[in-house]
Amino acid sequence: MRFVVATVSSCTLLFSSGCANTIGGKPATDYAQAASNALQSGDWATARMYLSKAIVDAQLGRPNPAQLAVLHYEHGRASGVVCDFSEAEKSLIRAYELDKQAGDPTYISLLELGRLMLEQKKFVEAAAYYERVIPELEANRASTEDPIGFADILDEYAIALRNVNRAAEAQVLATRGAKIRSANAGKVSITDRTPYGQKCTPG
Repeated sequence: MRFVVATVSSCTLLFSSGCANTIGGKPATDYAQAASNALQSGDWATARMYLSKAIVDAQLGRPNPAQLAVLHYEHGRASGVVCDFSEAEKSLIRAYELDKQAGDPTYISLLELGRLMLEQKKFVEAAAYYERVIPELEANRASTEDPIGFADILDEYAIALRNVNRAAEAQVLATRGAKIRSANAGKVSITDRTPYGQKCTPG
């Protein structure tokens, strides 16, 4: 399976795949589309609002677990960007559970959980998530599909390890990341990070 880390609204995938009507009815589909539009314009707070509505409506029917996972994943990201970190964690964990139920890769939600923890300086939790996600990324050829993005993830994991007194392991990761960058000079990451904590809302 090709390595993918969603950075543009995953809600868009619900519509480009032609299966949006299985989310749970027209209201959920409309809310998801509105959320997708908001995400693409950088309006994270509005996207979060519509994603919440889409999730509630979808759960009234018989939603496809894989598509419901997308809604929770995007809701988790949006919640983290507006600094509702507790809600972000809950939604991303739910996305992970739904992906696992659907038999889909779980590395996307695990990586976001690691990054969410890292943003909050919860280094023990961050290290635990990165430790779980690295083998999945390697199994999905991350180092060849997006070598610079993978090197970035190794560096993030190293930061978490340094802050939990695992400096030797952190150095191994940093060295590996540097070698990947050296071997891929001139390349850039095909993914970017969710801007957690960058658009806090009042209250």
